[in-house]
Amino acid sequence: GCDRYTNAETHRIVVDSKHTLPAYESGDGKGAGPRYCPSLFSKVERFPEREAHIVWLEPEGLDSDWVYPNGISSAFPPDVQLRLVRSMVGLEGATILKPAYDVEYDYVDPTCLRRTLEVSTVEGLFLAGQIIGTTGYEEAAALGLVAGANAALAARGEAPLLLRREEAYTGV
Repeated sequence: GCDRYTNAETHRIVVDSKHTLPAYESGDGKGAGPRYCPSLFSKVERFPEREAHIVWLEPEGLDSDWVYPNGISSAFPPDVQLRLVRSMVGLEGATILKPAYDVEYDYVDPTCLRRTLEVSTVEGLFLAGQIIGTTGYEEAAALGLVAGANAALAARGEAPLLLRREEAYTGV
């Protein structure tokens, strides 16, 4: 891959197009958005002193001429996305094969879970991963195993799998 950078024109398009964003993304709503993968709008808004933000152009595969522009995630409509991409040096003639989309994150307060990862107020509903605030892939997968095992054990009427802190790093 290679690097490109946003610039003053890119940032002007971002600011001028704020009204096209969903309420949670533009700050007018209550959603905070993902912490580790901020959108281009979030970067421009949080760091107005920055003249540029890096965009990594990542090939989609060895046998593909598709390129993923990592670093400019957004919920802007496709026409705004195209203007943003084309505002960067070297991308003036770019086309967008698949427009970006956005996801609003929410979570269930993990303190409402039993040790089995079952929701205390909804019998038979077991949760794991991002929905309970986990950010790491490995931790989310491990919690999924614990929640899944306990869901299966509950369905069979068997004793739950309960892990103690001195035994495990997950599900405790």
